Amino acid sequence: SESPRIGRSHRKNTENTPTQHGPVLRGKIRLGTEPKLMLVDEPTDGLMPAYVETIQNVMVEIQNKGIAILLVKQNFRMALTITNRAYLIEKGVICWEGKSADLLEDQETRMRYLGV
Repeated sequence: SESPRIGRSHRKNTENTPTQHGPVLRGKIRLGTEPKLMLVDEPTDGLMPAYVETIQNVMVEIQNKGIAILLVKQNFRMALTITNRAYLIEKGVICWEGKSADLLEDQETRMRYLGV
């Protein structure tokens, strides 16, 4: 059967959903508590490529509602396109911080810390 779209609200129990995005749906449902900050750790890790753009769109929707997102992401291009600020952390120490758009343009810093 076809999996439900992630961006919609669902009232069904997703705790035992046998799909890759069950945890994402549970997170989406819990947003009803009006949080100020949301920690998202590797939101697209292990997802089928078809869902990656959907996850990006959902995170942008969340930001547009005034919820700050602390995003832990190894795919720096995705992270920098949906965030306002970036922090590069090495061994627990912030080694670079600034606007996401600046890091996208700063090839030297990306090579030094990200190797890309």
